[in-house]
Amino acid sequence: MFRAAPARWIPQSGASRSSLAPGDVILHVRRDDSPWADFMVWFRDWLRARPAERRRYDRVKRALSAQNAGLPDYDNYTRAKTAYFDVVQERFEAWATRSRPE
Repeated sequence: MFRAAPARWIPQSGASRSSLAPGDVILHVRRDDSPWADFMVWFRDWLRARPAERRRYDRVKRALSAQNAGLPDYDNYTRAKTAYFDVVQERFEAWATRSRPE
């Protein structure tokens, strides 16, 4: 059974990133009362509503994945992906505020 951290913002991981084998995936699990859970649902819905942005995000992720494949620090990929979020976060949060019910 998954046990969430006491701090609502802290994501939990069930495996070490260094233990990933080719073809493995990382699954992010968030508490339903976590602000990160809202953030990710907003982002998902924003991408669903914007096919061009969804394709752009796919290209960014694939390029970063190729650049970071096989490197010992998986977090290089995560840190690099942050640049994309820095550009789009304000837009998708504004969209979420207008589009999502309270």
